[in-house]
Amino acid sequence: VNTNIAMSLPQYSLILLFGVALAVSELIFLIPMLLILPNFMGIVGVWVSMPAADAAAVIVAFVMLMRYKKKHVDPLIAAENNKDINQ
Repeated sequence: VNTNIAMSLPQYSLILLFGVALAVSELIFLIPMLLILPNFMGIVGVWVSMPAADAAAVIVAFVMLMRYKKKHVDPLIAAENNKDINQ
């Protein structure tokens, strides 16, 4: 979290602070899964909805991390490698 603040990226810090898994899982994935899965799986669908929502939240967090890495970290690594080659 502090790294993102230091890099002037408070939006990422805020997302990490509140927990992507918790916020995304409960607000975006859990409620729809609670409405859909029991129709197909009965009472088991209610029990499966929470782990399924958590898995979906992990996937979203991973995608966000990869986008962040591609946009912010990879250019820094490439610049560092170019600096080493030119010296």
